Amino acid sequence: MHANLKVFGSSIVLLFLSCFSMISPALAQDSMQHYQIDPQNSHFFVYTGSGGVFGAFGHKHKIAIPGITGQVNFDPKDPTKSTLDLKIDPMSLILVADSKAEKKDKAEIETNMRAKVLEPAKFPGIEFRSTRISAISSVEGEYDAEIHGDLSFHGVSRNIPLKAKVKLGEDRLTAIGEFTLKQSDYQIQPVSAAGGTIKVKDEVRLTFEIATRP
Repeated sequence: MHANLKVFGSSIVLLFLSCFSMISPALAQDSMQHYQIDPQNSHFFVYTGSGGVFGAFGHKHKIAIPGITGQVNFDPKDPTKSTLDLKIDPMSLILVADSKAEKKDKAEIETNMRAKVLEPAKFPGIEFRSTRISAISSVEGEYDAEIHGDLSFHGVSRNIPLKAKVKLGEDRLTAIGEFTLKQSDYQIQPVSAAGGTIKVKDEVRLTFEIATRP
């Protein structure tokens, strides 16, 4: 009788350990939080400068990128496991016309931007996929993140670094930051005018405020 109870007790323990070993990997992954990028509440801008002999008389443009989609997977316990995937529709880029001159030339500028710079017929998408993420938290729920990833744009893919301030809410994540790019790195010839005396600078600045939803 005692022997049978002993065997029964051992079987229960083994069954419990077996079940726990199956559950524990799932528990280990519970800290990963999944979000979809919310394009309506996200803001992405490109700022161009003018150069050349008469660059000071040229226009500096602000371009909005509303067509952003993608997802963020963030692990607050181990940010190195986090991932970021972004997709941008190049046809969605629009000029933010702040001056009378820009408002007057808005249609022409947008046409040149798409036809001569973005060439969406040949290169229909812009993508960013993270390859490495690190983050340090100084305040609970807030992180200073460094994101390295492959930016595929205009037929060229290059690994670039981004820095962002990441904030976790109850069911949301936001990321704010900026970075610079050289158009020539992506085989883009900066647009020029007036016989080359006015042209858009090679380096452009990009700012982003990414909002998400569960």
